Amino acid sequence: MPYIVQADEQHQLVEVVYTGPITVSTRICAMEDGALLLEAHQYARVLVDLTAATAAPEPADVAHGYAARMAHRPRARNSRLAYVTLPQQPANLLMENLASARHVELRHFHARADALHWLLTGT
Repeated sequence: MPYIVQADEQHQLVEVVYTGPITVSTRICAMEDGALLLEAHQYARVLVDLTAATAAPEPADVAHGYAARMAHRPRARNSRLAYVTLPQQPANLLMENLASARHVELRHFHARADALHWLLTGT
């Protein structure tokens, strides 16, 4: 499986770690798994690690569909999401902008520590 979704009890968040090539359908599956954990633990923070992943090329409307699904999952929509990528990895600005336009609070980072700080302090 190209991803692992787990609850991090210490930081009270759900962490998603992707590896290898990933598609939007893979991200939808991970989001559904994560939403179940968010609900079960009543967490409101998600840390997504894309440092070992590569995005498979897909049409723009597929990314739009993923952002719309994210915005319609109440627990995901009301959570803070931090994405971690390597500096040389291209950010998926389209997907981030679409999610942000739907009032999903997210930020993009190049260091896990920075992402955790933002998630835990709200700044």
